[in-house]
Amino acid sequence: MALLSALLCLAPGGPASAVEGADDSAARRTTVYLAGDSTVASYSESVRPMAGWGQMIGQFFTGEVEFENRALGGRSSRSFVLESHLDRILATINRGDYLFVQFGHNDKPLTDSLCASKPLYCNRHTEPCTTYKRYLAKYVDGARAHGATPVLITPMGTRKFDRKGRFVNEFSDYAKAMRQLGAERKAPVIDLNARSIAFYNRIGVQASKDVFLHVAPRTYPAYPSGKADNVHFQEYGAARLARMVAEDVRRSDLPIGRYVATP
Repeated sequence: MALLSALLCLAPGGPASAVEGADDSAARRTTVYLAGDSTVASYSESVRPMAGWGQMIGQFFTGEVEFENRALGGRSSRSFVLESHLDRILATINRGDYLFVQFGHNDKPLTDSLCASKPLYCNRHTEPCTTYKRYLAKYVDGARAHGATPVLITPMGTRKFDRKGRFVNEFSDYAKAMRQLGAERKAPVIDLNARSIAFYNRIGVQASKDVFLHVAPRTYPAYPSGKADNVHFQEYGAARLARMVAEDVRRSDLPIGRYVATP
């Protein structure tokens, strides 16, 4: 399947330059809905300092924008749709709103043992250049059908590195497929995949522990034995990733870019 996926994805793809014409009504605040997985989701104080970038992004925008974080842990582009979470967003999204979409981490195939132990996870897998793109298209088309603007966000990198200390891109095929869909559908794409990995390489392996959920024992009540999680963020890391998204929104032609509050 991996070889087939690679063959299907030979055509080059880049971030889409065309932007939706959103209705920026002054009568109400613009709402940005977030669809994604655990790296985007919001978390309670009980698991602090664990945080998703969707939990932090509001601080980089002015009060004219509000964020509705619907991201859920363990979901893929496919399972989010099959469990009707996208339908719930589309039931409330309005003309002039935005739908930010980041999936990919849970779209990769599962091992047979994990699928057997967690049957609900068996409906997550997509192939980058076929089913992944088809499911992402549902978010793009669904948002547009309601007069909202879809924004695709490539899956951020994890804390995986090689022997030379260079970070490995585990999701390059999904990021490439998302960029291709953006070009095909003329939907804006924020390449958080490339930006996050460049950031990790810039700060280095040791400093990246402060980005991800690496905490010493007895530092936080939720982790009395400590934690070494190379996928999820602590608050500092989530804020850094959220800032990257906000900066790219400001650099784009999206009308919402005028409300980015980063210096």
